[in-house]
Amino acid sequence: MRQTFQIVEKIPDEFGAGAKAPADASIIAERCGFVPICVSRRSATGACGRWFSRLAWFLQSFSRVLRMPMGAVVFVQYPMHYLRSKMGVMFLEMLWWIRKVRFVTLLHDINQLRGLGSCVDDALLRRMLALSAVVVAHNESMISWLNQNGVPSEKLVNLGIFDYLASDCAAEEGQGDFRCVTLAGNLGLWGKCPFVRQLRDVTDVVWELYGAGFDPDKSGGPNVHFNGCYPAGEVVRHLTKGFGLIWDGDSVDTCSGGWGEYLRYNNPHKMSMYLAAGLPVIIWDEAAQASFVEKYKVGFTVGSLREIGARLHSMDRGEYMAYEDNARRLAQRIRGGCFLCDALSAAVKILAC
Repeated sequence: MRQTFQIVEKIPDEFGAGAKAPADASIIAERCGFVPICVSRRSATGACGRWFSRLAWFLQSFSRVLRMPMGAVVFVQYPMHYLRSKMGVMFLEMLWWIRKVRFVTLLHDINQLRGLGSCVDDALLRRMLALSAVVVAHNESMISWLNQNGVPSEKLVNLGIFDYLASDCAAEEGQGDFRCVTLAGNLGLWGKCPFVRQLRDVTDVVWELYGAGFDPDKSGGPNVHFNGCYPAGEVVRHLTKGFGLIWDGDSVDTCSGGWGEYLRYNNPHKMSMYLAAGLPVIIWDEAAQASFVEKYKVGFTVGSLREIGARLHSMDRGEYMAYEDNARRLAQRIRGGCFLCDALSAAVKILAC
């Protein structure tokens, strides 16, 4: 059997889901038999200092990964800090050339799909996709985009949804009022969700907010309740009410702008967080993950946040509990890392052919 490894980089950001997603993926991959090889991150000031820092990182890290056996399968995550430069991708290309390894790459984000891609991003992504023997993509929408950009279907694996490792979920079954909506994440007006400032205008819904960047003067209101900010690994224990909302952009009427459009392609880590907490969800009906929500019957879709109030007020507790039961069953798989483990198993089978 081919030996399996992974390249791991630590990210010191306990409050952001941006740190939790790759950290969880590393843990899950290790459980699935991918031996971790850590690469160190170095920082320095000044152009000269940064160049020498990157060179030192390259030499130190490369000496570690050269210990891999010839022909090993190596799991990497993209993008990571070390892959945001030409030297980082060159590091993997040299490993591929010298040790003949085969890369299985998990895509976390594609900046080009949210309007943030630069010429450097385009070049690095193309090199990374060409280098990968198997690419684990978020969903069928992202797979279709990758196909259109030259990645053949036979080297693509559908993740389905990101896992979210957690020991337990938040609330007891059926607890509290289900006719409210929870939103957790970056609540800053100019971040992913500037629509937050309009929530107080959707007066037939009670909004329960968690996260950094909330401004009560600009976003507060009698129907908007701010419940604090918690680290990504702890927040699931505090999400106890109603439905979790997956929505991005600058409007309550549709998901617009770069972040809103990105929902057409990505698997929001926020959705995994809600489901790991046992909350059913509400998602934009044009989002890539709308079909996932409908398939597993873990919530409902809307075209505008103004549709939610009527839907909630016409819902009885039995309907909500059906959604909640489905969410809790799915939560067992998400909290256990089953989706990535299945994807990695599928990737290894492809390479064995």
